[in-house]
Amino acid sequence: MYKRITTEDLKELVDTPLDEEVSCLDIDEVVRVSIGDRDVRKYLQERYGIADSIKVQELEKEKRNEIIVSCLEIGTGLRQLSRLTGVTYGVINKLNKSR
Repeated sequence: MYKRITTEDLKELVDTPLDEEVSCLDIDEVVRVSIGDRDVRKYLQERYGIADSIKVQELEKEKRNEIIVSCLEIGTGLRQLSRLTGVTYGVINKLNKSR
């Protein structure tokens, strides 16, 4: 069974420093920050001259894939990119896995 500890015991437990070899809540991963829809549209306009992001789905496959991978590299989310371009999530996911 569980038992309650006194406030003094809890304070002592919290205030006691951990040994050097003990890691607690260490996060080694890079936190990924997604970019907004407006920034993705601006990127497509400036880099590829695409004013309407939905037009990406009408491009040749090779050019479309190049643009999708480029957008993924700048931090665009998979579902976000699918929504903005009209290209299916499955296609975007395959491209993401192959890069």
